[in-house]
Amino acid sequence: MTMLERLDEIFMEYQALRAFAVWIHDKDIYLCKDVYGNYISLPATQTENIIMEYFGIDPNTLEMERRQLLANLQEQACRAPMRQVPTEKPASDQNKVKNIKDFKDMIRTIKRSKK
Repeated sequence: MTMLERLDEIFMEYQALRAFAVWIHDKDIYLCKDVYGNYISLPATQTENIIMEYFGIDPNTLEMERRQLLANLQEQACRAPMRQVPTEKPASDQNKVKNIKDFKDMIRTIKRSKK
């Protein structure tokens, strides 16, 4: 299973843990690491990596897979046949009222036709 497939499989749980991490950070509660008796607050990127590690996702492999997927999509887009853009306006645009004078004339015409 690729890292992208794994992330897709656990995405809801992953998002919940990320939301919780943001919530506790907003409450000024931080994940810390003990370094020789001193507690050092972990940056957000490291918290993100801890969440990924919990789910068995390697961030470096995930990034490589994302880049490969993007490269594949770009290659496919380059090989796709070009579609010609229509140059004429659709018929509905040709019947649009251009200004208030045209609108008033259209109303008069409708009223006359009903008489």
